[in-house]
Amino acid sequence: MQAEVTGVGFREDQLNAIEAGLTAMSEPDARVAIVDDFVDTVQRLTRNPAYSAGRGAGIVAAKTIHHTPTGGDVIVFNAPELRNRDNLLLERLAAHEAGHVKLGKRGEGVTGRRHLVDSEWRWLLMCLGALAIDELRIERGLADLGYPVAVTGGVDYIDDAMFWLNCELMNALVDPASSDVEKFHDAVMSTQDWLTKHLAYVAAYNSSPTPDLSALSSHSRQNWDDYIAAHWGKRVAFYESIPDVRTSLDASELDSILLNAIDIEADLLSSLGFRLSDGGYGHRFAFRRIASDAQCDRRLQRAREEIALRDSA
Repeated sequence: MQAEVTGVGFREDQLNAIEAGLTAMSEPDARVAIVDDFVDTVQRLTRNPAYSAGRGAGIVAAKTIHHTPTGGDVIVFNAPELRNRDNLLLERLAAHEAGHVKLGKRGEGVTGRRHLVDSEWRWLLMCLGALAIDELRIERGLADLGYPVAVTGGVDYIDDAMFWLNCELMNALVDPASSDVEKFHDAVMSTQDWLTKHLAYVAAYNSSPTPDLSALSSHSRQNWDDYIAAHWGKRVAFYESIPDVRTSLDASELDSILLNAIDIEADLLSSLGFRLSDGGYGHRFAFRRIASDAQCDRRLQRAREEIALRDSA
């Protein structure tokens, strides 16, 4: 492990846990950066000043950055977020990020595949699907290695994710800024971005048609049934034939998977109540709400009811 530390850093036992995770995924020499200024570091290395560590119902704990300005991949750990976590979580997190390093080394990602599609909206959906597939393949590898399900794949997180899913979509719907279709589109697709990765985490540890949702709150179960249930079987069936991260894919195999991912993400977007399609002359794409007014009213009322319940708890 090649470690760079900025700030307080981690204890020796925590560093050992990270090294064990890298080794479990056969990437013992991976570069890691342990930083207190996580967002600033990621913004600098990615040259993306808009990057934020917020993701759905949680905070990003680590991120693998490919092709950094100094060359190669580096795993950036969000030290303040992780400093008081147990060592098994650190080991698991390191193994997960090492999976991203492995995929990057093999070039098994969406980068360089823009030529596969003929429109911007299909490219967007392919990118969403590709990132979720990365998470699925890595999490399947961790499951096979005996690691427990990630926090983001557990029932408690599903409960929160369903709450935030409904809130974010309804906020986008009623926000006056959404009169600008570009901003409305960006808000909805940002939500789908974290949602589709979350569903990949859930799918990696649930091969059954439906995960055990008995512990979900009433409102979150309604959100799952409303937004996800009709889509879930299609996603699980699609994911069945995709190997975990330790098995490489040749270029043609990956191309085929990514093209099929477009339909899966389009189906999820439809379940959320929206559709992307080709735009008219001078427009990059068309973005439309397809959920009925009555359906949106029910979703909005459900969001308001759960917010009131959580505020009173």
